[in-house]
Amino acid sequence: MASKFTPFPILDEIPEQAEWPSPPFAWRHLRPPANDVAQPCRIEVDDGKSISGEMTGFKDLLTQIFTTPSGLLFLAVGNIVGALIALVVFSFSAVSFPMLYDRDVDFVTAMVSSIRLVLKNPVVMLSWGAIIGVLTVISILSAFLGLIVTLPVLGHATWHLYRRGVAPSGETSAAARSASYPSG
Repeated sequence: MASKFTPFPILDEIPEQAEWPSPPFAWRHLRPPANDVAQPCRIEVDDGKSISGEMTGFKDLLTQIFTTPSGLLFLAVGNIVGALIALVVFSFSAVSFPMLYDRDVDFVTAMVSSIRLVLKNPVVMLSWGAIIGVLTVISILSAFLGLIVTLPVLGHATWHLYRRGVAPSGETSAAARSASYPSG
């Protein structure tokens, strides 16, 4: 029987006895009927209700995602949420790494400067984020060999973006800092 202190089933038990602890739900794998057949499974909630289903192959998964309304909603919501997370991470890090390398500032100052630059120049910075994304995908599709060229080029270009978008460290006045951000 599985311990109450771990969310993972004990691996040396037979499948009928391996179970998740009950709060907040339990997941039980039933013995598979044969190879290349759908894997039955059941999710049990605390109040005793259960949801039964089948884990089918990858082709069936793609069919469910691309041909059903709930699958298309899943794709839409997943892409929107992923894009928002990527935008937040990009805003924090667009020029913060070069700033940390170039100046003696703490990471919060670098992140705030990066966010400020993204907010002042949204079109340019979103275009830069799209270029990074496209070049990364192309590099990954080339069996990751393209990253050998892409990463140094993107790093160098990010350095120039930082130098152009953030005031030099000798300029400390608020007027000089605001003047250093190029307009969108």
